Amino acid sequence: MQAHRGVASNCPMVEISVDGHPVGSDVTQTGTTAQVSVHARSADWCPFDHLTVWANGTKALDESIDAANAHDYTRVLSLTLSTSDVWTAAEVTGSANLFPVLTPQELKPLSATEVIGALGKAMDLSALDPYGPIRPARVYQSTPEALTNPVWIDHDGNGQFDPPLHPLLAAKKKPAPIDLRRIFEAMPEVPR
Repeated sequence: MQAHRGVASNCPMVEISVDGHPVGSDVTQTGTTAQVSVHARSADWCPFDHLTVWANGTKALDESIDAANAHDYTRVLSLTLSTSDVWTAAEVTGSANLFPVLTPQELKPLSATEVIGALGKAMDLSALDPYGPIRPARVYQSTPEALTNPVWIDHDGNGQFDPPLHPLLAAKKKPAPIDLRRIFEAMPEVPR
């Protein structure tokens, strides 16, 4: 975990490497592309059917995986590098229900519901819904999911990963620095 080589998964295992460096690595790559390799595997009871490779929060690759490769899949792609440093991660998902190995998730009823229901009988408030239109689904199925930590690509060659700015933040101009000495020097003296 300290080496940032973690993978979050409920069954599939996914590995990503950039130019041979595994997940969590700092890679210096000053060329225009980097070779990204993704290898996903899973047990028979949790087939995956989709691969997404992320680069700086956008989808660099978004593809379906056929049933013949639903338990062992390898994909190599050439990632075009922008002018800034890039982080990349891999995500594998599936649509199969993992029951009975993983049981469906269920939300417990709130005790407030029972209280309101009891009050509603006496005060005829039974038509009121305490959740309103945001009531969550009571039961949903668990499906295969796995997501890697990123591989950090130092593209500008300065020896460290500089996080890219969000486009909205990059468009904003930085305010001029405040010079407090000049402000205090410009203030009139107060008579004593």
